[in-house]
Amino acid sequence: MSDNIFTIKAYNSLTTDVLECIESLNSCMPEYELYYEDEAQADADVFFAAWDGSRLIGFLSFIYVPGCDEAEITALVAPDMRNRGVFGLLLNEARRSAALLNISHFYYAPVHTSDNTPDTASNPSPAYSHSEYLLKLDCNNYPAGNSDNDSGSALYGGLPVPLQEQLAAASLFFHEDEEDESVFCCITDSEDNILSSCFLDDENSYICIWGVETDAHHRRKGLALLLMQCIIAAALTTSNDNNMPAPVFMLQVSGRNTAALNLYKKCGFLTESRIDYYSLHS
Repeated sequence: MSDNIFTIKAYNSLTTDVLECIESLNSCMPEYELYYEDEAQADADVFFAAWDGSRLIGFLSFIYVPGCDEAEITALVAPDMRNRGVFGLLLNEARRSAALLNISHFYYAPVHTSDNTPDTASNPSPAYSHSEYLLKLDCNNYPAGNSDNDSGSALYGGLPVPLQEQLAAASLFFHEDEEDESVFCCITDSEDNILSSCFLDDENSYICIWGVETDAHHRRKGLALLLMQCIIAAALTTSNDNNMPAPVFMLQVSGRNTAALNLYKKCGFLTESRIDYYSLHS
């Protein structure tokens, strides 16, 4: 092996052979949660591998949302190959690819090593970027005041919801998508325009809420809160009618979205876990 002469390869999808090498590298250090799903990415490469001959010595990937100018990276370099410029080579290649997507900023979550200290060797003075939260609502602990009662509720679409004058014509609908098994929930007005919506996935032990969105012209009117309360109330009614355990809801939200974070906490969601992200220096 020649010192510091490595081959860097970029991929927009991963072959079985490359996946096996990544999994083998990751298995030695499972605390590093690498992103390497075998999915083709449009417009640019998002997987980068450093090779010493046929041996994989480093891997980096980034996760992005189309149209966003930043992306999360995950990376791992074999312990015996650290401090030899492998990570820098991978990062430079990733930056070139990211530029094609107008991505100018990378952030990452430091890996906590066996002694529970963050591994910041590649970024010794990290600057805090933001936090991501996993929130949980166990309906066994759902605030009683949020359920249907005699003093402040009305029925829309057969479901108990808060009585709000500006939402008097709103209706809640559930639509199950047979292709991906997600349930689409939405609140519509009297003309069937979608005002607020989300998706539900039944994960057996909990219900995952995702894709929450409210029409831009109808925000700050309590629609998202109404949607959440309707969904929770409907799930409680179903579990009670069928003598089933009270449902548990889970969702992810960025700390940058303070309005959403406050909304979910108002509904009774509690923080299950939190991941702090840091900016990666240029």
